[in-house]
Formats: sequence, C-alpha cells, structure tokens
Amino acid sequence: MVVLTPSLSLKIQEMWLWVCKSTLVKIYTLSDQDRVLSLHISPRKSFPNLHTLEVEDLFVDLDDGIKLMKLLEIITGEDLGKPQKGQTRFHKISNANRCLAFVQSKTRLESIGGTDIVDGNHTLILGLVWTIILRLEIEKLVIGEDEPDRGGKKTHKEKILDWCRKITGEYPNLNIKDFSSSWSDGMGFNALIHAHRPDIIDYDSLKPDEPIRNLNNAFDVAHRELGVEKILDAEDIATSHPDEKSILTYLASLYQSLGNLKKPDVKLMKSNDAIKTRYDSQASELMKWILAKISQLETRQFPESMEGVLQLKRDFISYLVTEKPPRHDDKIELAKTLHGLQFGLRMLMMPKYVPPTGLRLYDIKTQWTRLELAETQREAALNEELRMKLKIESMVRNFIQEVFILNETGSGTSSANSLQVVGTRAQ
Repeated sequence: MVVLTPSLSLKIQEMWLWVCKSTLVKIYTLSDQDRVLSLHISPRKSFPNLHTLEVEDLFVDLDDGIKLMKLLEIITGEDLGKPQKGQTRFHKISNANRCLAFVQSKTRLESIGGTDIVDGNHTLILGLVWTIILRLEIEKLVIGEDEPDRGGKKTHKEKILDWCRKITGEYPNLNIKDFSSSWSDGMGFNALIHAHRPDIIDYDSLKPDEPIRNLNNAFDVAHRELGVEKILDAEDIATSHPDEKSILTYLASLYQSLGNLKKPDVKLMKSNDAIKTRYDSQASELMKWILAKISQLETRQFPESMEGVLQLKRDFISYLVTEKPPRHDDKIELAKTLHGLQFGLRMLMMPKYVPPTGLRLYDIKTQWTRLELAETQREAALNEELRMKLKIESMVRNFIQEVFILNETGSGTSSANSLQVVGTRAQ
C-alpha cells in the first residue's frame, strides 16, 4: 500500500515519490520483449495534518480518476476542480478524461483515453505514469521552473547525460555514453557522488569487476547521506542492458540532490594530494634516520684505546649539538604539515588523512622516545667505558712505577708478587 502526500521540504523526490511526494517506487521492466514499465510500490508513513491517499493496486485504484487527479494536483500544485463522485463508468471516464486533458495541456499524449484508465490497461497506464515522471518532473527539474529552455536545442535527457559526463570526465577508465550499460558496474554512480562529497565515498577502494558491491555502495550512501530513495536494485542494474528509464529517473534524482552542492575545488584537492605525498616522503626519511641512529647508539663495541673511546664521546656530543636539532625541527614541521592537511580536508568535506602504518605521528613519537632512551644509555655506556679505561690506565701506571722501584732495589720476588697484585686489582 502506498500513501500519497505532498512533500514537506523537497520539491521533487525519487520516481513515484516525485509523483506523489512521499512514496518509494521501484521501476523495472516486466519483460525484455515488450519493455513494459512496472512500478512496485511500498508503504510509507503518512505526514500528519495532511490529506492522504492510499493506493494498494495501481491499476485498480486509479480507475475512478480521483486518485490520479489528486496525484496531478500534488505534483503540479494546480487545482483540477472537484471530481465526479459517482461510481458509474460514466463518472469514472469523465474524471479520467479530465486528468488526461490536463496532462495533454502540459505535454503530448498519444493512444490513451479515459476508458483505458478505467479498464486498467497496464501498458497504457504505465506509459502515462512514465510520461508524467519524464515530462512533468524530470524535464522541469533539468530546465528549471523559472528557467525556460532557451532555443530548445537539448532535451532533458541530453542535459542530464551532459551533466554526468562533465562530472565523471576526470575519473580514469570511466566513459559515460548512455543511460544503460555505462552504469552496469556502478562506478559511474559512485563517481557522481564522490565528485561532490568525497568524504562519503571511498572511490579508490572500488573495483569495476565488483558491480553489485559498487551499486549497493552508491545506493546505500546516496540514501543515507543525501536522502535519495533506493528505487533501484543492484541486481537489476548489473546486467548487460539495464533499463534506461530506471537509470534516467534515478540520475535525475541524484541531479536534484547533488545539483545544489558545491563541487570541491579541484586545484585545492590536487594541492592536498601533493601535501600527502610530501608528508609521506618526509616522514619516511625521518623515520629511517631515527631507526638508523637508534641502531648506531645501541652499539656497545668500543675501541681498545682510550683515545678511541674519547673520540666516540666527542662524536656523541657533536650529534647532540649539531645533528639532532635539525631532525627535531623536522619532526615539528611534519606535525604542522599533517595538521594543516587535515584542516584543508575538513574544509573540502573530505575524510581525514591516515598516513601509512609506521609513518603516523604516533609512530614517529614512539620511535623518537626510543631514540632519546638510546641516547641516555649510550652516554652512560661511554662514561662507564671511559671510567674503566681510566682505572686500568691508572693501575698500569702504578704497576710500572712499582716495577721500576723494585728493579732499583733488586728484589725479583717482590716484583713477581706486585705483578700478581696488579692483575688482581685490574679484575
């Protein structure tokens, strides 16, 4: 059952929702042979304090012309007058003919009369509904109520197709040329949304060989984020020749929803991409330096000579004074770059940039902490090595002095004992 009511906010909504301003409608073909347009109508909660009209069977409930008259009043805002209330065939045909005359005043109709509506002719009724959608809604949407089609050189279909091509033209491997097979893989729908709202579509994660996933992604996001009704099924579109009418209607709905959105600044987007690349490069270089320096500082293979250890001590001090400070500045600038990038992305309503694993600010901070710990341990190890070298050097000097004294006194036994003592002290 479907409830037909005026829209509270949007001027035009999807498919039959456009027609009744509150109804979800799904369009598909009954058969490939006759390409009959069929509508599947699902229930929707009515709006309070508004006159509602319930339809359970499109071909039966429209036969008296009253509901069709109400429908036309809803979508045009015009008063068609009071309908005939009688239930005779004469009254029903009279109402239906009045509806057809009204539509005829707006656009061209062929091969349908009041008796076809009263008799429930499926093909002609669906054709009428499509004409109403196509001529009274889509065309009005594309041309604009207050903007006449000057010159009339392009049809509404051509204008929508031009819009789609213009928006998706910057996307690689995407060639929109019609309202059928060009949309089968779902990439086109996602590109239209991504071009206007890159924050809600991860276009780079989509693959043309996954049409069902792509289509469901576009339809779900459009419904959740843009309020576009899910009037299409992915399974119906992911075919070699999906129905043109269905796709055209859905695209007109996207046109309505996205047309008022400002398309992101392409130059600014490219600038942000360049900043991402620069951040990754600088972060990678800084991380390599940190890890290499940690490995160097953790080395405990010291020279045998005192002078060699003293040189390591001088090199360490030089590192702290001259080599490390510029890298510390790089770390600060890197954080500023990322914060500036995130701000720019927010301004474009794009998702936050997440650097590759190992290059995030948290990763760099963690390794920098390891670096500072390695510095502390390196300094302690160098000082301990110097202390030991000085101690051994002092003991050797004392030993040499004692040997010299013993030699002067000629006491060989004392010299041997002294040598043993020195060895014990050195241990």
